[in-house]
Amino acid sequence: MKILTAIAGFLLGLIIFMPKDNIYFKIQEILSKENIYINSDIKNSLALELKNGTVFVNKMDLAYFDRCEIYPYIFWNKIECNNINIANQYKITNINGSYSIINPFKIKISGNSNFGKIEGEINIFDKNGRIYITKLTNSLIKRYLKKDKKGYYYDVKF
Repeated sequence: MKILTAIAGFLLGLIIFMPKDNIYFKIQEILSKENIYINSDIKNSLALELKNGTVFVNKMDLAYFDRCEIYPYIFWNKIECNNINIANQYKITNINGSYSIINPFKIKISGNSNFGKIEGEINIFDKNGRIYITKLTNSLIKRYLKKDKKGYYYDVKF
């Protein structure tokens, strides 16, 4: 029993005291190779919290967000973002991405926006994914989407 308590204490301490801002800088390093930069205020607590951020692509501001929280835990990771404004036209109220060691190659995505409900999955191993937009409310976005039995979707490849 003492061993289990020690292991639980170690893991809890690791989660609390992990330098989460290093995750932010590593993300910046990876995205900079694609000319994508994020400028935001950083707060380090149980989660890495980014506030009042701007996403730049090729030196042009593409999106703004109020808050993104990254939960980097050992067996389960999650990112939650709120109030994302893309090109002053599309608004994502909230979007969540989660990853678990139970299914290590898949990231589950869900959210809500002014153009519909967002659900999907990204496969890290195959480097692709499919994002479904259900209850589509914006007809302008339809030209970028394909349709199947589940609804409109966008294929992601990287």
